Parts: sequence; C-alpha cells; structure tokens
Amino acid sequence: MGSRFIRPNVDTLAIADGDTLTVRRRLTAGEQRAMFASMYEAAPGGGLRTVPFAVGRATMVAYLLDWTLMDEGRRVAIADLSPADLGAVLDGLSPEAFEEIRLAIDGHVTAMDAARAAEKKTATAGGPASSTT
Repeated sequence: MGSRFIRPNVDTLAIADGDTLTVRRRLTAGEQRAMFASMYEAAPGGGLRTVPFAVGRATMVAYLLDWTLMDEGRRVAIADLSPADLGAVLDGLSPEAFEEIRLAIDGHVTAMDAARAAEKKTATAGGPASSTT
C-alpha cells in the first residue's frame, strides 16, 4: 500500500498569453477541510448550505500557489499569501481572467481525480475480493 500522506507535489498549468499557474497536485485533509469550510454558510433553521458563488473561488484559493500574471508590467506576487489575501487578489481580477483561471484549476482537479480513480482501479484489479462478513 502507498503512503497515506500527501506529498507537496505541484503542477504547472499553462493559460492564455503564455502565463502559467503553479497549483497543488492534491490537497491534504486540512487543505480540503478549509476549502469546504469556505464554500458553506449557516442555513436558516440550522444546518449548512452551499454558497454557489464561493465554490470556484474556494477551489482556486485551495489549489493556487503561484502564477506568472503581470499588472502594469510588474509580476503580481501571490506565493505565500494567506487564503484571505489570495482571495482578495483573485477578486481584483477581471471576470474573464478569473473564469480562465477557475476553469484551468477545475480541469486540473478533474484530471487528478480521474488519475487517482484509475490508479485505484488498477491496484484492485485482480486482487482478492473483499469480505462482506
């Protein structure tokens, strides 16, 4: 069996105009919990409800580590920003740039999820059946 711990691996995603995004390959349990926590709010009458407009931003904040984006000829530094500060920088993007980055990160998450599912399928193929008793 492989490690139960997430390694701090990163991937670089290319976006328009030669810019790149540096993203986490996979979230740790704590990073995933923080992401989910920023997607929900208390619902009237108790419980939680998803805040639809917060989902994309929360995913971006959880995965995005750095980028090569420039503003007026200067690189916009985001490495090591707090989640709140990174969210504020993302909120300053044009809606089109925000959507481009969101789609790139969503595609990355989907690809990583599919790769893990394929690994699990390969690892369990031909193995002993699990007991139901």
